[in-house]
Amino acid sequence: MMCHDPFPEISVAEDGELHSGIATYYATLSLSLWLNPLFVTGHKRKLEEDDMYKVLAEDSSERVGQELQWYWDKEVQKAKEEARTPHLTKAIILCYWKSYLALGLFTLIEETLKVILPVFLGKIINYFESFDPLDTAALNFAYGYAAALSVCTLILAITHHLYFYHVQRAGMKLRVAMCHMIYRKALRLSNTALRKTTIGQIVNLLSNDVNKFDQVTIFLHFLWAGPLQAIAVTVLLWIEIGPSCLAGMAILIILLPLQTCIGRLFSSLRKEISMVLKSSYLRGLNLASFFVASKITVFLTFMTYVLLGNVISASRVFVAVSLYGAVRLTVTLFFPAAVERASEAMISIRRIKNFLILDEVSQFNLQLENSNENILLHVQDLTCYWDKSLEIPTLQQLSFTVRPGELLAVIGPVGAGKSSLLSAVLGELPKDKGLMDVRGRIAYVSQQPWVFPGTVRSNILFGREYEKEKYEKVLKVCALKKDMGLLEDGDLTMIGDRGATLSGGQKARVNLARAVYQDADIYLLDDPLSAVDAEVSRHLFEKCIYQALHQKISILVTHQLQYLHAVNQILILKEGKMVGKGTYSEFLSSGIDFASLLKKNEEVEQSPIPGISTMKLARNRTFSQSSVWSQDSLVQSQKDGAIEQPPVSTSNMN
Repeated sequence: MMCHDPFPEISVAEDGELHSGIATYYATLSLSLWLNPLFVTGHKRKLEEDDMYKVLAEDSSERVGQELQWYWDKEVQKAKEEARTPHLTKAIILCYWKSYLALGLFTLIEETLKVILPVFLGKIINYFESFDPLDTAALNFAYGYAAALSVCTLILAITHHLYFYHVQRAGMKLRVAMCHMIYRKALRLSNTALRKTTIGQIVNLLSNDVNKFDQVTIFLHFLWAGPLQAIAVTVLLWIEIGPSCLAGMAILIILLPLQTCIGRLFSSLRKEISMVLKSSYLRGLNLASFFVASKITVFLTFMTYVLLGNVISASRVFVAVSLYGAVRLTVTLFFPAAVERASEAMISIRRIKNFLILDEVSQFNLQLENSNENILLHVQDLTCYWDKSLEIPTLQQLSFTVRPGELLAVIGPVGAGKSSLLSAVLGELPKDKGLMDVRGRIAYVSQQPWVFPGTVRSNILFGREYEKEKYEKVLKVCALKKDMGLLEDGDLTMIGDRGATLSGGQKARVNLARAVYQDADIYLLDDPLSAVDAEVSRHLFEKCIYQALHQKISILVTHQLQYLHAVNQILILKEGKMVGKGTYSEFLSSGIDFASLLKKNEEVEQSPIPGISTMKLARNRTFSQSSVWSQDSLVQSQKDGAIEQPPVSTSNMN
């Protein structure tokens, strides 16, 4: 059994670069002087990305994302074995509990010092109340208390900033890891899963829900620190002023569950726009209780203390006020904030979990390298449903086999299931019955061509290494050479939202070129010829599909019936059923409607494809020399108007 390493090695930043994490450790001792050069640069000019410090290797999205993904995958697998729903919270806890629990030490030290400081302060004040110039022992104790007070104050400042730095970094790691998992999941969603969510919901997960982790990690430790500190303060106050402290602590005890309920209620109300005013009232009540609590508790405490016949002293007042001040921040502000943020984080975790458990594309295709021996596409009695609630399946009892060097044409009316068949091969359409054996790397050309913001070259390479000879050949077979010459910067022209606009035909050819450059084993072509004119369509079929891909497995969905005599197999679909399968000659001799459709189409397309004999059924993917076209012979298309003129450039938006 192979063991997966959840902590892959990530390359570190270049030598000589100052890391933000290293610099932050020095910041505590050097008053953030390390930031001065950055401030000076920002004062002189606008800061750029290169001016910022490099991200630490352990903070990279790849590392933290893969780490949490490993624990989530284990939780999903365990949930399947136990027939239950996986818990994302459990995966988060298993991934981060050690590092986050260690940060609780900072909280413990900080809150303990907040309780001890008033005691030292009271001892110093008590010394001055009972000042005796001859009592050197008391003076030495006073010096000791003063030194302890100074040291504790310094340690408190250091631990406070170290705690908030590390918990904010922990929240950042969790947020980045969640974003990594959401992006990864979005790229793997099946078409069925895509129907259960929307782009807006995914954006909301990435923009709103993940931000809750930055906030909850700051306050979460105060869920246990708050009650412990309240107990410690109560004990010290009892020692200092006796039972009178219970009057003041009673106020805090009453406010504690009240603010907790308000925090939970506010967390639920914030989801409804109509409740914004009410939630604002609740937030105001929470803040008011924070500012008023210390005054009320001190007043009630000393009023009770006096009514019990005690005499107020300066040392007791300072100690009590300081202790109430210490516990006030934790109990009346941080603890309710922790409850509120934890409630919001749980809601966000539930939403993210529901997204992460959506169905993914089936990973059944075999990835082969440098071997064509086992490449195959075999389908037998395949039945698929987009929606199981529908009685009629999307595809019914389909059977065919395609081997390297063969071209299968899939035809049929609109809605016959042609695109669904390609989705089934890709694994996006779930298989209900039958056999689907796909061996090899797949390249898919969608019916709707698309480009991403970038250069034309980057859209074609799609992350692959640039090979000039191969790249030029792809441009030629996809009829893009002339277009590149007409663009302002050739294939380095920026396209997309802020770049040049490509026509529909140009996008279709870039789409096709992207797939051809990948040099895959299996090509799924979803009607790539419909977006171009007749001349370009012939060129793409002859030079690209018929010649350049002659050693590949190709499935061509098309309405261009004039090309069917050049393919090896023809598959006719109607309402998801296979109504015919065979060769071109077999369909002609059968006398079914296909022959009349083809004849009508050939009357419209009067000129045949050069170099492809109608009696030539074997697909050897070769053409005679006389059939070689010149790309300059392409005529201007109504659909692809950019053949003769460059596309319109759009100006950059500010």
